[in-house]
Parts: sequence; structure tokens; C-alpha cells
Amino acid sequence: MRILGIADIVTKEMIESGFNEHFPASNLQVIELDLADSAVELQKINRQIEKEGLDPFDCTEQISRKIGNFQPDLIAAHFAPITEECLQHHEGIKTVGLMRGGYENVEVEAASKRDIDVMHTPGRNANAVAEYAVGMMLGELKNISRGHRALKRGEWRRRYPAGDLGRELFSRKVGIVGFGNIGRLIAERLSGFEVELLAHDPFVEKEEMRELGVTKVDLDELLRESDVVSLHVRLNEETRGLIGKEELNLMSSDAYLINTARAGLIEEEALYQTLKNREIAGAAIDVFWQEPLDINHPFTNLDNVTLTPHLAGFTEEALENSPKMLAAQLFNYLKNGDRTYIVN
Repeated sequence: MRILGIADIVTKEMIESGFNEHFPASNLQVIELDLADSAVELQKINRQIEKEGLDPFDCTEQISRKIGNFQPDLIAAHFAPITEECLQHHEGIKTVGLMRGGYENVEVEAASKRDIDVMHTPGRNANAVAEYAVGMMLGELKNISRGHRALKRGEWRRRYPAGDLGRELFSRKVGIVGFGNIGRLIAERLSGFEVELLAHDPFVEKEEMRELGVTKVDLDELLRESDVVSLHVRLNEETRGLIGKEELNLMSSDAYLINTARAGLIEEEALYQTLKNREIAGAAIDVFWQEPLDINHPFTNLDNVTLTPHLAGFTEEALENSPKMLAAQLFNYLKNGDRTYIVN
């Protein structure tokens, strides 16, 4: 099994270390593409790929130049675009493994036509995102970032958009939209706060949620009842615009909305108007409709929203864990035929 690793912010050293346990080093070649200079640029390219497709970012020629005569059976990539041309050019490829949960950077249909399996690693940064989402909940309820900004401006501030006093998470209702890897970890992390947990996910049975101390409800009920709503749904045609003006109107004026998933889950203008008119207490947003966020974006003028630059899933541990998870999944797939993480 000859493996081509393509490094970016998941570094060459991380890939070599991650694959070392299950695959001989002599069968692994790792290259770095001249695709972007930073994680921010890579994320920007990934957003463009989601909207425009892979063709503008084809790296077939660059990959061929860097690997020379090496003929891979398997490509292990993170953000690198794997186009139909790339798959055609390297005829021996049998599997494409991705060190991430999404698979927008692979032409899956083209891979399927060539009997190439595409594997992803859902949950590779689940702990990072879950911790971050809980942190944003606490930050909003207790005005942590707003207090920090005020002190940096020389203000000893005591009054905030949601009232003179901060609030406790204890005994609140927290609604989790999407109960996959991240949603479950959030439920576990919040159990110590003695909150009441609600969740909406049409693909998870209520008995399974109940075992984790969570009550399954429909989306409307979750929005009406929750003091904090946290989104953890994959973006697709069914979920795009999941939270619009009608859904935001269901939320209490004392409720907070947290989004560490995808910006497209929320209708941007609807959220802006809702926050501007103080129709909910506040929001914390880590993902945006255009990234990087423009300094003149209307959200930057609101005092009841916390904005962070797409940080939730990017921790050193998450990046180091990604090739380890993929290597273990690939080993199990090759040895035992386990297709759990094959997407096509």
C-alpha cells in the first residue's frame, strides 16, 4: 500500500507520526502543495470550493511534479483539492482518505465512477468544537468578551445589552441542534452545570438521547423553550437557511444563539435584524458568510454579538489527531473491510 500524504496546516510531521503505527514509513511519501500561505487562506479556498467547485484549484500538475515516479494507491489529504483530473492522472489510486469531516474538496462522483472509495474522519475536531461552544455560551451569559473590550477602552462597564447583571448557566435549558459527535460531547460537557438538555436531530432516536439525559424535541419547540441554542448541523441543501426570521421569532427575548458549525445554516440578514432590534439577548458566531469578516460588516457594529475568526475546530490536538484517526480507520477498512467512514 503506497500512500501519498498531502500536508498543509496538518503538517508533514503530523502525517508521518499519525500513520507510523499502522503503515510502514517506506510506503509513505508526504508532500506540501503551494496552495495557500495560511490557515485563513486555506479556509477561504475551502469556502470557494463549496460555492464554485474544484476546477479553479486543480493541483494535478503540481502533485505530479512533487511526487515524481511515486505511484500512490491511496491519497491522504486535508484541504487539498482532489479533482477528477487528478484521479484520472494517477490511475492506481484506490482510496482517497480525508483528515476532516467534510469532503467538499473531493469530486466524489468522479471517484465513484472509477471505483475509488472516499473516506472522511467525522469527529476529528469534535472535542475542540464542543469545548469552544460551551465557552461561547459562558462568554455570552456572563459578558466576558464585552467586559474585556470595555476595559481595553478604559471603561469600567457594568451595564450590558441583556441587563445589568450576568446570568448563570445553572438550571437553564440548552437546545442542541444536531446530535452527532459534537452535539453528544456538548451534552456530556454540560452535564456538570445541571442544565436541562433538549436536542433536535431527525436521525437520532429519542431513546438514544434519553440515555444521555437529553430530551428529543422538534426544532420549533427547541427554539421556543431554550435559553441557549447551539447549532451543530452539517450544511447541505436541506439545512441551508435552517434558522431564518420565522425561526428566530420563536426564540425568547432572553435567549442566546451560538453558531460554531456553518454560517449558511442561518439567514444572515434575519439574524442581523433580530440582534439589532434586541429580539433575542445575544449571539456568538465563529463562522461567517464571507471569510475573513470585513471590518465594516454590520455585525461588527452590534454590541450583543460575540464574533471570533473561525477558531472552534482549530486546536493543536485536533490537527495532530486527524492523521491518527484516518490511519486507524484506513487500517480497519483494509484489514476488516469496515466501510463505516466511506462516503460513496
